[in-house]
Amino acid sequence: MALDGAVRPRIAARYDLTDIHTARSAILRRAHVGKIVIIPPRPPDP
Repeated sequence: MALDGAVRPRIAARYDLTDIHTARSAILRRAHVGKIVIIPPRPPDP
């Protein structure tokens, strides 16, 4: 089911890796419902 897209996780928030402290604060508050996603930086173009 997950592979065909029938099951999708609930995303509570998305944070850039540079904003990790804000993301951690959100996790510690436990006020979210769903996943907290950390977005890594994009690799530089060659």
